[in-house]
Amino acid sequence: MRSHAQSHTAKHPHDQIHDHYSMLRTDFASGQTIAVLHIGANRTVIAIGQGSEPQATWALEIGSRKIANAYFKRELPAPEEIEAAIVAIEDEISRARPILAAAPTVLTNDTDVREIALAAGVTNGARIMLPLEVVERTFDRLVAAALRQVWHDMPQGTQFAATLTILRELMHHLKIPSLTVHAE
Repeated sequence: MRSHAQSHTAKHPHDQIHDHYSMLRTDFASGQTIAVLHIGANRTVIAIGQGSEPQATWALEIGSRKIANAYFKRELPAPEEIEAAIVAIEDEISRARPILAAAPTVLTNDTDVREIALAAGVTNGARIMLPLEVVERTFDRLVAAALRQVWHDMPQGTQFAATLTILRELMHHLKIPSLTVHAE
């Protein structure tokens, strides 16, 4: 697994991060640094910049389907499956630590992250503020359900569990205090 920085002119066909960045950038003044996060099926991409185009993008080789297929064997992953996924995710995230140091505002318009916010009980709206503490509590609910300690009412499926695990690890290790989730 490897992350890499790219100039804003290099765009992989499957990455829509530039489109996400441009759409979310419109609410911010030029010169204000923002980061845009997209958790895709096979990769997680982060774009950062101060203008209409991102100055840099980073691709992390972790994605919801990729993690789900590699580590989760059941709709509700077992605790050891979650732990194995965390190890792989942390390994990839460790390569990306300096990415968000300059971006106090982190945004996404991922529908899967919106689903996590709604499962966490955050009010639905055009913009949802999703604090790290809320993501941590939602992840704890997933782990408790995996341990069969509690019944859970979260969305079913390995991709939901993988997206939640990736988001939790990103926010925790990259020290993202909150994420703003925009409606698409």
